[in-house]
Amino acid sequence: MDNYGGEDLISNELIHLNLELNDKEEVLAYLASDLTDKGYVKDEFQTAILEREQEYPTGIPAKVNIAIPHVDSKYVNQTKIAVATLVNPVKFSAMDNPQNEIDVHIVFMLAISDPHGHLTMLQKLMGLISNEAALKELLETNDKETVYEILKKNLED
Repeated sequence: MDNYGGEDLISNELIHLNLELNDKEEVLAYLASDLTDKGYVKDEFQTAILEREQEYPTGIPAKVNIAIPHVDSKYVNQTKIAVATLVNPVKFSAMDNPQNEIDVHIVFMLAISDPHGHLTMLQKLMGLISNEAALKELLETNDKETVYEILKKNLED
């Protein structure tokens, strides 16, 4: 059974700090490729995540804007979260108003294998989003271990 906290969900190998990418498609492709290369998701995951982002945007306006791209569990082999902080924000359409584009600084790509696990994880991420200090620390750190500890603290059961 998947664990929604600790090492089963979060690992240093999926934390990418200070990426310099040009747009949301590059960010999504980068993170999806990493998950695919490590065997956590199926080959179709990247196409599915790009298509889903077009239809159901995942940008969330907050003190530090984030995006939480995710797809159906059928594309996932093992539950993981890939994280990227961006040197320069990229435009994502807002989840609550797709016509509104927001500058996203942090992306949490969810690969959730349990069909009912998305809601649980989204609720936990909403708690993290409301923690402005934690988001700022995630954005400003150059240390993967710091990111790991913040995520573990905020996302574990």
